[in-house]
Amino acid sequence: MTYSIIGFGQNTTSEHGENSLGIKTMAEQIPLTKIFERFGNLRIINPQADRAMLRSMEKYGQMAPVVVSRMEQELLMMNTMLKALDGKTERTFAYCCYDHETGDGSYIPVVRKLFVAGRSGKDRTVIDPVTVDLAYTPGWEVRDVTVAAMIAFAEEALRTGGLAVFTFHGIGGGHGINVSREAHQALLAWLGEHRDAVWTDTFFNVTSY
Repeated sequence: MTYSIIGFGQNTTSEHGENSLGIKTMAEQIPLTKIFERFGNLRIINPQADRAMLRSMEKYGQMAPVVVSRMEQELLMMNTMLKALDGKTERTFAYCCYDHETGDGSYIPVVRKLFVAGRSGKDRTVIDPVTVDLAYTPGWEVRDVTVAAMIAFAEEALRTGGLAVFTFHGIGGGHGINVSREAHQALLAWLGEHRDAVWTDTFFNVTSY
């Protein structure tokens, strides 16, 4: 199985730079408006992963099971694609629907190896920055809550010296996991008023500190 990716194949080189695993920044050489004209074939399922898929298929009866080794290959591919666009070598990861299980186990160890941190969801938990496993960091899926509840979450983090991770999906409608625009704006206003005491930043900046 091969996938087309932005960049150069694992075992190919190009006038534009090194191979996809030692890639130079394509953004430096090709305008983003032209970058999609450059494609290479990258095999993301190697024989070892194929064998793991076969074992999972025999065990679970699935024709195309998702297994840990396949997740690792696909995450490596995506990191290569994103590096080609922006040149960054460090990122955070958001678990799709907060799920970390595959047909043959959890891929949290893969995220721990490839990313600064991985964000989960649903848990309204103030995190201890000393003991948290950053590879599966709890985050609060904010859904139909009041501004008072969101501010209380931030105040708890302030009081305990912990981290409060907000996960917003929809703001002001248009999504089933939604919070009102007014509540969101009021939370931002509160954070702005307390910026001397509360550090508000991206998940990447906080977890890589």
